[in-house]
Amino acid sequence: LDSKNASISQKVFKSEVVQTAETIMATPDHHARSLRHEHDENQLFSVEHLMAAMLYCNYTQLSQVFCRSFRKLKSDETIEKVAERNRDYAHWSRFLSETVWCFGERIGDRKYYHGIDSKMVFTSFVCKFNCPTSLTCRQDIAINFADPNGIVLELQKDDENLKFFNTVWLSNYSD
Repeated sequence: LDSKNASISQKVFKSEVVQTAETIMATPDHHARSLRHEHDENQLFSVEHLMAAMLYCNYTQLSQVFCRSFRKLKSDETIEKVAERNRDYAHWSRFLSETVWCFGERIGDRKYYHGIDSKMVFTSFVCKFNCPTSLTCRQDIAINFADPNGIVLELQKDDENLKFFNTVWLSNYSD
């Protein structure tokens, strides 16, 4: 995977992502093999879904570039320019979206936190994230992501259908 701002080599992709995902999916009683599509029990969680989640969780710089491809980087940027940037990640985007929406769990009534590494000013807001967003149930972990110049958002659902995909079992990061 290459972009102008982040990449991983073919060697790393094959040895750390593909081989790990294939090994997990070949393990008979591994959790990943039991994941079933919410609307089609015959559609199984695939190696591609697993690799999409692994790339997002374990390659921070690549993940940041990927996430920036979902939004305007400047207020006057056109939606066509955003779509052009996102086109580079179309397959990854599709598999990651399917991972959450088809194989994820309903979010429930817990509070979630999201650390942002820059300052923003607002007293409250309502938003809908239409892109991958890393969340944690632990405020202290979000604080680590926010760094001294950032902020921590406390989030709660406003939609009963909101879903998440718990990545603790596949992430290189324990938190």
